[in-house]
Amino acid sequence: MTKKMPSNSSLEDNQKFFDALLDAPTLISSIDRTKIENILNQLLNKKYCLLTSDNTILCGRNDINYTKRITINYDLEPIAFLELESQDEDKANLALQILNMLIQSNARYTMASKLHIEAINEDFKRLYIEHQALVTSEAKYKALSEELEQRVKEQVIQIQQAQLKLYESEKMVAIGQLAAGIAHEINNPIGFIQSNLSMLKNYITTLSGIKEKLLSSDISTIKTYWSEEDIDFIVDDIPNIITESLQGTARISEIVKSLKLFSNIDNEAVNLIDINELITTAYTVSTGTIKNTIAKDKEISIILKLGDIPHTNCMPGYLSQALLNLLLNAAQAINNPSGKILIESKYQENFIIISIQDDGPGIPKNIINRVCEPFFTTKDVGTGTGLGLSICQDIAKAHNGKLTINSVEGKGTCVSLWLPVSTP
Repeated sequence: MTKKMPSNSSLEDNQKFFDALLDAPTLISSIDRTKIENILNQLLNKKYCLLTSDNTILCGRNDINYTKRITINYDLEPIAFLELESQDEDKANLALQILNMLIQSNARYTMASKLHIEAINEDFKRLYIEHQALVTSEAKYKALSEELEQRVKEQVIQIQQAQLKLYESEKMVAIGQLAAGIAHEINNPIGFIQSNLSMLKNYITTLSGIKEKLLSSDISTIKTYWSEEDIDFIVDDIPNIITESLQGTARISEIVKSLKLFSNIDNEAVNLIDINELITTAYTVSTGTIKNTIAKDKEISIILKLGDIPHTNCMPGYLSQALLNLLLNAAQAINNPSGKILIESKYQENFIIISIQDDGPGIPKNIINRVCEPFFTTKDVGTGTGLGLSICQDIAKAHNGKLTINSVEGKGTCVSLWLPVSTP
């Protein structure tokens, strides 16, 4: 295989390049004069004169009538002259060899130095161009990044607004369920209070007849009236009617009092709260909904097992919503004709733990890690938004706590809210 020989034009370009790098006339003048003088003085006994190509004296003496002039060339170009008095050819040749060697060494150094500088300049130009390209690219990417950041902010705002609407929708579903259950719960005592008042009105009418008999009849007539109208039963029944009616009004009062907390469910204010009181309130409000709406064809008993726990700072409105969601979820999970929900509170390692356990079918292992994902639901279409547990988890995190779920298929599920105790 033969090598491809460079063309004449490329050889000429290379020659021009190297000629530009090496200024031949300066090769001798750029050598250290002291070095040249020391060498030539010892060799030629100080009887010499070294001149440049334009006859400028570099070193030596010019007061001697020299008999010999030697031309010093570099690449066929005269760059210096050496004038001698000595006729010793060996010394003259040795001096010439030494000068040529110094010139060649200087040429190599000069070429290497200039090539190095040229390479550095080329690298600098290349790096400068790359730097400018990077600056331009960085400016474009910065502008693109700012645009994307603005779009992300807009998307976040839209997502937050959509999330807020969905949260509101979830709350409205819960409130709708509460309203139906509470209406039934309030309607029961109101119904028997109305019945009792109607009966009490009849009793008063009957008792008013005694007054008429006293004014217009004898004692035998009054006794007959007393026996016929069964006044003894009326006298005994009136306290029972009043007591029963008072119990009904107390039940209504308790429900209304519990509802006051849920009427302020969006309040973010932090207060020092008795968590057991919140649990009791959620239990009171949800009992009617569970009994009359969610599980109207089932027998579900709710058991409270409240431990001795400290008061803590929390957002009671949000926490009440979480408790309500968990209670309603537990009731909806029970698919047997009868079931049980255990609500338990306890204090452990500076945490208040609220556990709500049902004896429903449990959660399958393949989906238990997804039940807190937004919009994930196992309920039928149209019966759930898939945000109940997600909202509960967010509320727990807002209190620097956590939500845990333990479930055994066929035995039930226990959902626990862990709230760190925080006091002023």
